[in-house]
Amino acid sequence: MNLISYKEFEKLRLKQFLPKNEITRVWNFEFMGKLWLGEVYGFTEFLRPLLSPFKTRSISISLEDLPEKTWKNMLAKLKLRFAKNSSLEEIESHLGKPVKIEKFTEDRLSYEFITGEKTKFYISCTLLTNGGLIYLVISNQKHIISEFDKKVF
Repeated sequence: MNLISYKEFEKLRLKQFLPKNEITRVWNFEFMGKLWLGEVYGFTEFLRPLLSPFKTRSISISLEDLPEKTWKNMLAKLKLRFAKNSSLEEIESHLGKPVKIEKFTEDRLSYEFITGEKTKFYISCTLLTNGGLIYLVISNQKHIISEFDKKVF
């Protein structure tokens, strides 16, 4: 599966998808053990490392918080071919088998993937136990990918 290029990914900003007045800017935002800056709308986050403030390295998309048109535009831009409420089987048909499965609460599981042909991405998809995809994270942050890379490739 060919996803968005790193160069295109690094240029993405939340303000490309939502009105500026609906977005909160954040600094020293802790996520995955690192500090970030970026743009937030509910649980949707477009983040850049503090040490590399001009390059988006992580995007989290809450499919429940966003208008349908917005999340569809986001997924299309990332070249991800699934949607809200997609099943694990549908996601695996595009990303392959997960490298890790996490259970944070009783009603959902998060499936973690390393995927991409020309460029590798870490993708985490959270699915409701009695439903489908509701949340995803996509990152090209090297420390995240390398954690799994040794186990997968």
